[in-house]
Amino acid sequence: MPHSVDEIPSIQSIGSTNYSGGIFAITEENATLTIDGVVYGGGVLVDGFDGWETYRILNLTGDITVESSGPVAVGLFGSSADAGFSGYYSGFSLNIDAAFEAPDFVCWGDDATFEFSGDTLGGGVLDWDFGLLDFEDFGDDLFVASDVDPGSYDVSLSAQDVSNSSLFRSPMEQH
Repeated sequence: MPHSVDEIPSIQSIGSTNYSGGIFAITEENATLTIDGVVYGGGVLVDGFDGWETYRILNLTGDITVESSGPVAVGLFGSSADAGFSGYYSGFSLNIDAAFEAPDFVCWGDDATFEFSGDTLGGGVLDWDFGLLDFEDFGDDLFVASDVDPGSYDVSLSAQDVSNSSLFRSPMEQH
């Protein structure tokens, strides 16, 4: 998820009709949520989703920008005497979610098995970097490194050619 939604235009109106309403935002627990630079508190923990909290903020007007120090999803809603509306403004940017498991150490002559998983919703391309390790790709995010000389090795994963990238690193030592 993105860390900002920039911008929601004329939140209080559609055409010449004015509505009352506001936004719902969900972000990581203890993240700082701002709307047009103003910090909002009072997030409520989300039942069933540890580490997340939600906000309901009313009476906003004009073009607004919602930002968070963590990932944020934003929905808006409004009503008048004649009609109501809702919308969703989040989840359309790059989402990188990746993890891998690597052994802390490998004994001389043993193979090191790495298991990787990740996705790039939003169009990113994952680039696995095994540094100086020789490896074989078995598909389905399973890689095996062999003939490893003693030393420390970095294995990393990054998203290439995207504006929002993440890097994951795991050191491995052979004894």
